Amino acid sequence: MIKRPKTLLYSLDLSWAKLSAQHLKDLAEVLVEYPDTLRFLNLSYNSVCFHENSHDQLYDSMEFFHQLSQYLLATYSLVHLDLSGLSFKDEQLCALCHIIAKMPTLLAIHLCDIGINHSPDVRSQILEFFGISAEKYQDIRPDTNFRN
Repeated sequence: MIKRPKTLLYSLDLSWAKLSAQHLKDLAEVLVEYPDTLRFLNLSYNSVCFHENSHDQLYDSMEFFHQLSQYLLATYSLVHLDLSGLSFKDEQLCALCHIIAKMPTLLAIHLCDIGINHSPDVRSQILEFFGISAEKYQDIRPDTNFRN
């Protein structure tokens, strides 16, 4: 549906769709071709795998990460993004957040259950990308032992 030139897809919610890394990679490749159609994108709680023991899934997951990054760098229409529950590695999570923080049109992001609070260094880096001081974050969420 997204490939039809006369049909514009403004919202795509594929949350909990049991998409594999290969499905997500294929989707991201299409998104890169159409960077200015979607306004709402929800890919939450699907499967990516960055473990060395599964080469095919690792390759597809890395390609998904690269294609998604390219899409996020190119889009000027996206206002809402949900990547909750995708198991990115710390480096990828930081790279995505660095891109997301610079997106001029993005109004809302959801990054739940992706491990931001499992590493204080990652959390600090991500907060810095979004211009949130660690002290301000503590004022907002005084209990730092919550699950992410």
